[in-house]
Amino acid sequence: MKVGPVISMAAAIALAGCVAVWGGAYEVESADAQAVIIKYDGHFTSADKIRGVAQANCSRYGEDAIPQRESTSVWGLTTAGFACVTQQSRR
Repeated sequence: MKVGPVISMAAAIALAGCVAVWGGAYEVESADAQAVIIKYDGHFTSADKIRGVAQANCSRYGEDAIPQRESTSVWGLTTAGFACVTQQSRR
């Protein structure tokens, strides 16, 4: 029995499990007028999509989402933090 395909299959099942638990490719862990924290699986969504989700939250408060810290777990799940800061005037 080859180990590689078994490990790959186990990883795929584990990653798919996150989508099943969250109901999508990401989960907003917390969000308010000051910050947004999102956990996501980069295999199923992009960092650009996550920035858009953060911006949508901050926009509700008239703020811009500014990326802060980001970390990736050994399981490949990324936790991204965004600060909500006063929007700069648009010219």
